Amino acid sequence: MAKIVPRLSALGMERVETAGDGSCQFLSILFSAGLPVDVQEFRAQIVSYLRRQQTLFEDKIASCFGGYSQYLDSMSRPDTYGDELTIHAASHLLLRPIVVHSDSDLEPERRFDPPRVISSDLWGAPVHIVHLGQVHFEATAEKQVSL
Repeated sequence: MAKIVPRLSALGMERVETAGDGSCQFLSILFSAGLPVDVQEFRAQIVSYLRRQQTLFEDKIASCFGGYSQYLDSMSRPDTYGDELTIHAASHLLLRPIVVHSDSDLEPERRFDPPRVISSDLWGAPVHIVHLGQVHFEATAEKQVSL
């Protein structure tokens, strides 16, 4: 937390604790984006998008899944943690950049953009989420001013 709190504070944000289950990435994106969508429905939409856009994403899947279809089958389960591919897909679906703030010094921030074929004038505001310890995602919110 010593690294992430000042990074978020400089942006006027704070982290919001998120349950450490397999859906933490999806829930973090939804909360940070202010979207009142069921987390499992959002996951299903992302998997459906990835299924329809196989040619865009298939080459990014490691062979450890045994193939793209097996990856999607795994990702459709509620206990499977999201990864970079699901963040890409979420950015595409929401037409909003997703900025991942990490506690890592190697890559403290990473941005995932919607498809470049869609004018950035049509993109929504960036969604900021937190990635901690290489395994857990948390939401963000505007920092509350204390009086």
